[in-house]
Amino acid sequence: MQRRVSAWRAAGAIAGLTAREMLREPVCLLMILSALLASLVLPMLTAHQMGGQARLAREGALAFHLLFGLLLAAYGAQATLGRALVSGAASLVVGRSLGRAGYLAATALGMLGVLLLFSVSASASAVLTGEAAPEDFAYNHLAVGLALGAPLAALACAALGSRLGRRPFVADATLGLSVTLPTAALLATSLDAGGHWTGLAAACPASVLADGLLVTLAFVPAVFLALALATRLSTPALFAGMLAVLAGGLVVRPVAAAAPSVFAALLRAALPDWQIFWSAGDLAGGGALAALPSAAAYAAMLALAWALTGTLLFRARAL
Repeated sequence: MQRRVSAWRAAGAIAGLTAREMLREPVCLLMILSALLASLVLPMLTAHQMGGQARLAREGALAFHLLFGLLLAAYGAQATLGRALVSGAASLVVGRSLGRAGYLAATALGMLGVLLLFSVSASASAVLTGEAAPEDFAYNHLAVGLALGAPLAALACAALGSRLGRRPFVADATLGLSVTLPTAALLATSLDAGGHWTGLAAACPASVLADGLLVTLAFVPAVFLALALATRLSTPALFAGMLAVLAGGLVVRPVAAAAPSVFAALLRAALPDWQIFWSAGDLAGGGALAALPSAAAYAAMLALAWALTGTLLFRARAL
């Protein structure tokens, strides 16, 4: 019984250390800011507008949500498990109070916590982008100001805490964005362009939040895939592998539909179908809500398969 309690404590400690280590990485903060800025800039680059700018802007924001989230999973796996394997820190924990499978699961749990914070910020960015998108080249200046002011407020508070309290700037800024961006999104949907109160989140597009949750489900198997690759690959190879799986998974459905049945079955088994986690084309139809149960089951199946693969690769590696 005491050994089991010790294992749970060790797992919790590893998950907490993983989350803190990722939060202190500047890349994590830069990816959140990049997703926000890219989402805001994309609709401003449109030379012709034929209606539906808010929907197109939100689709672009959700695409950046998926892309930067997968890249963050790859970087997090290398920055935590990869470094622990190279430095020998993993050998200090594995074999004493926690086995390799437990160590891998605890690391994944810490990474998922950070990716959940990223998803909160990215989903809020999608809402802000839709509110700020230009209609007939007329911008909602209030929404644009809130979208730009939210990250500035988070960075300013983090800088003040670092200066006065010697707190970690990057971690505080990343955590601050998960507060200031949703607050800005709530205000943007509760105020009209003139700044008049229209009701608490009266126009908040719930479908965008459901789509953000659907994209977040994709990060669960992605974390276990990244950890499995991190047991064997260096950082450049890991990023290349994750991008290859992303690209292959995005085209697996049309390719499999046109391929012979045997090849199509092998292709579907080898590559994940990322389109299951993507319903941005039905932002107004509530398609994401209906797809959540099946997407969650598919994410759990992929996560289990890649967790087993990662455990086998981890056990075959000498520490």
